[in-house]
Amino acid sequence: MVIAHEIIHGFDTNGRYFDEHGNLFQWWNNETDATYRETERCIVEQYSNYTYEQVNMTLNGNTTRSENIADIAGTDLAFLAYKQWLKVHGDERRLPLLDKYTSEQMFFIAFSQIWCGNYLNERLRKDIRDMIHTPFRYRMIGSLHSSHHFSQTFQCNPNAKMNRQIKCTVF
Repeated sequence: MVIAHEIIHGFDTNGRYFDEHGNLFQWWNNETDATYRETERCIVEQYSNYTYEQVNMTLNGNTTRSENIADIAGTDLAFLAYKQWLKVHGDERRLPLLDKYTSEQMFFIAFSQIWCGNYLNERLRKDIRDMIHTPFRYRMIGSLHSSHHFSQTFQCNPNAKMNRQIKCTVF
């Protein structure tokens, strides 16, 4: 997941302005640029609607835009890579009580656990105000809200809380 996230930075808000040699160069055509900007707008709007009730603060999707793009696209890219791995190696063994989940479902469960953590209110306020990364909870929720793979893997009801109707897909 982390590797996929970092790869996506090569094509995000900033990385897209550099060619394969690291030279500043606008290599996207107007149509690609317009499509990407629409995706950016969707992601900014999505994350700007997340609120941490415990500190009564709403996220600023604009300041975390590049990282949110890398989270969403990186999660999808990592999932597709994992599916390719499964084709070659087959299903992984699961621990007792987790055998009711498919390997694909376990991917998303493991992904979600990466973002487990608690914040002191003071630190959470600072991170919401100053950081370029979205705080843990919404890094996970935001990525899964925009993942068709997640909703298909878990066969989410169209009205389920984790099955956001408008999905901001990057690539």
